[in-house]
Amino acid sequence: MEVEFGSFRAVVIKPQDSSSELVAPLVLLHGLGLGAWSWERTQQTMLENGIPTIAIDVPYEELTDSASVDALVERITEAVRTIQGVSLLGHSAGALLARRVAAHIELAGLVQLMPMPLPRERKTSVGRRPRMLLRHGISLMRGKPIVQSRAELNKMGLDLADETRVNEIFQNIKEIPALALRALFRASEVEHLAVEAPSLVIVGHKDTVTPWRIGRLLGDYLNAIIWRYDDLGHFPMFQTEGVRAEKAIAEFIIEPVRRKVTEAEGWSPNEGVGADGRLAAVGVEGKARSAYGQRVGRQGEDASARWDQNLKGF
Repeated sequence: MEVEFGSFRAVVIKPQDSSSELVAPLVLLHGLGLGAWSWERTQQTMLENGIPTIAIDVPYEELTDSASVDALVERITEAVRTIQGVSLLGHSAGALLARRVAAHIELAGLVQLMPMPLPRERKTSVGRRPRMLLRHGISLMRGKPIVQSRAELNKMGLDLADETRVNEIFQNIKEIPALALRALFRASEVEHLAVEAPSLVIVGHKDTVTPWRIGRLLGDYLNAIIWRYDDLGHFPMFQTEGVRAEKAIAEFIIEPVRRKVTEAEGWSPNEGVGADGRLAAVGVEGKARSAYGQRVGRQGEDASARWDQNLKGF
């Protein structure tokens, strides 16, 4: 059912029985080029688990600079604030908006799905796609809309989508406003651990837009639970395999849990991400000394101070 939600158009789906009143509503924020329609299957999965959902049609075309991003975040915050016990799920650029909102109001839970990374890592992510820069660099500089080809979307993970829906999805994907893309990349970030709600970050091994290692850094930054799916690309809501992630999100929304171990206590960002990166940086002996949950190892007793110092680089 399409409704007005604050100053936005939104698609609302909720169970008919009263059991949904016991579960926090979930607000969905899509990424660039998509719309509320992209959450169709996700909303159905949530419905099957008794979770009411509100999929906002995010007006990215209104974004022109950092100030306009701040204004959009404020509008979303005011709309979400009207619902008690609400949770937020953001995909890609929508994840950036979601965590900005989460830093201002109390949420039951926050989910970051293939999220836009932290400021420093945004440059790294784009740098991994030189062909995109060559193809769309002029459009970005001139502020013209970016039209993504089928081949480009396939490399982002569209080719992993359900075969019966690929053509329909491709037709629905909109051009990306260059000014909006630039504004989001320059947008400010939430402070370290500013989000108090239990948080979940989901990354995909086949995601070429937000590589899973970069997504994991964000998870550490938010002190969130991090789940990696080896068979998911950037558009899990269109993949058959993405149903598993949606069911996992439903479980988290029904019973949000906090991360019990702060990975940062044992490692710092420049010691590498993932087992291979850490072993290459500190070796087997260093790994043995830097057990999770202990402020020991190569960092010594001042692990917390070094962690805070490293975060300034973001």
